[in-house]
Amino acid sequence: MKIYLIFGCLIQIVASACPNGWLTHDGNCYHFSHDVESWTGAYTMCKILGGQLLEIDGATENQFVSSQVKISGRNYWIGLTDVNEEGSWIWMTSMTKLNYSNWTPGEPTALNVYKEIENCVLIYKNNGMWNDSPCSHTNFYICEKSDGVSEIIG
Repeated sequence: MKIYLIFGCLIQIVASACPNGWLTHDGNCYHFSHDVESWTGAYTMCKILGGQLLEIDGATENQFVSSQVKISGRNYWIGLTDVNEEGSWIWMTSMTKLNYSNWTPGEPTALNVYKEIENCVLIYKNNGMWNDSPCSHTNFYICEKSDGVSEIIG
């Protein structure tokens, strides 16, 4: 009986590897904010929360995130920027170049209709696609971190 109880507790610990309020998907934890920040504010908040502003690795991750964004009905910042060099998009935390994208048709653009410089990227609530936007605008944001679960060998 004690073995079953211990095993049940271990399963519970593994199942709740992500902090409360974070969603788990494919080995990562995701926090969809309930507050708005500028892009740099979002970048900082994710660090404070123990993660990083979202870096999307491929279509599977993008599909998961986009579906959550569409359900929420909010635009969200992700960790992509060309602030260092116009048109050269990098993930700010890892400093890696963009190798997968899901841009809205016609995007990215250097300026918006108000002639504001657009160096930071958000995911649109209506279609789950990406758009560049002025970094000073405020939006919700998505943080990510590893779920911390590692395979036990032996």
